[in-house]
Amino acid sequence: MSKDVLVIGGAGMLRKACLEYAQQRNRVFVIARRKSKKLALLKRESMSFSACIFAMESDYNDYSAFLETLVSIPPSLHLVISWIHSSSALSHLQIIQTLRPQHYFRLLGSSDLEHLKRSLRESFCCPLTQTYQIVLGHIKEKTEQRWLTHDEISYGVINAVKKRSSLSIIGSIDQIPKP
Repeated sequence: MSKDVLVIGGAGMLRKACLEYAQQRNRVFVIARRKSKKLALLKRESMSFSACIFAMESDYNDYSAFLETLVSIPPSLHLVISWIHSSSALSHLQIIQTLRPQHYFRLLGSSDLEHLKRSLRESFCCPLTQTYQIVLGHIKEKTEQRWLTHDEISYGVINAVKKRSSLSIIGSIDQIPKP
């Protein structure tokens, strides 16, 4: 049975995750902050296997325009994967209260552990939505470390969604955050 999925920030580093959900015959709504070649590429790639990807642009920092975009999405969302920068934390609440998805996965960078600790304590005030945190870390290779690739992020997110753990870490982080 197909499900509706919303991916915010899906035109770039989450592109492969969007395509994976579309290949599973889900309707995938993708919101990018701005029109880009990546968004056009995602739409073009999805056409090759008759997938249902609906790409939109809307900057989550512009709350009224972002709300208009959210309202245009069918209210039958099963899953939201959201890569929104910490400076726009109110957008998470706006998404949950407007769309009331069954599952809400919030991606966070590991560089701001204090913000991460606060976000683990946050309550999104919607008992119908299960919320999860996915932390993007780095990869240790011998004596150096590097950031995750887009593919590693996409496949890590797909695995985190399957596991449905309240906190998932993709790669490594220097400290495990505690609420």
